[in-house]
Amino acid sequence: MKKVVLIGALGIVLVVVLGTFGYRTFFESDDRETARGESAEVVEPTDDSFLLGEFYFNQDEDPEGPYDLARARFYYMRALEEDVSHENQMLWYQLGRIDFLEGNFEDAIARFHRQYELFGDQIPAVHYMLGLAYGFLAKDTNSQEDFELAENNFKEYIALTPGEPWPYVDLAWVYFMQGKYDDMEKLLSGVVSEYEENAWINNMYGLALHNSGNSEAARAYFEKSLAVLETLTPEDWGRVYPGNNPESWSHGLAEMKRAVEENIQLTNTD
Repeated sequence: MKKVVLIGALGIVLVVVLGTFGYRTFFESDDRETARGESAEVVEPTDDSFLLGEFYFNQDEDPEGPYDLARARFYYMRALEEDVSHENQMLWYQLGRIDFLEGNFEDAIARFHRQYELFGDQIPAVHYMLGLAYGFLAKDTNSQEDFELAENNFKEYIALTPGEPWPYVDLAWVYFMQGKYDDMEKLLSGVVSEYEENAWINNMYGLALHNSGNSEAARAYFEKSLAVLETLTPEDWGRVYPGNNPESWSHGLAEMKRAVEENIQLTNTD
């Protein structure tokens, strides 16, 4: 029996400019005033539009600001209007992340492609985010083309930034959604020993083994995953999922523990 778990996003998961590219209207109804901060009680820390976007997205070096994607988007967009020479490499990327977090996967893909058009591989993580966006889109559409685009972008990111576990986790997730358990096992078998303290790698490898008929071996990796999760704090979880609402960290950690515990129970009943 297959079991889906929360995926691990690179120290970036889990929101561009509209303007001349004809995307949907940025603000709708009362969101306009809220996003401008005109009704906010927060004392804004800077007049720099991009830094204000980072502040509300909790992406600055000392993220103590409120988590507010509407305000973050507004200030990133204002920064984009000011950035007529395309000097800031992060704007399209950050705005694409906000679209992704809000579940607007096609919009996110358009933003990330614009990022790549302007800056190429200068921010390699654009391939990671394209992999995630196409993966979630494929989950909805069941489109083989979307699945392949997700796979290809994760592979490109792995090639550009060797030594990170997260693209392996999420590429394995894309394989999992398609029932490509042999591909999952082959992919993860080459890195599981290197990342033996990574709960996500261990859980995904357990899923690959379990769905390939080797539940006894899978149980050991699920148990490793749970042991690591038991040592993590919500703040540790948040470092894996920057960009997500800090209020979701405790819940996300608890949900993954529950999913891994259920995976262990599945191997016990085989």
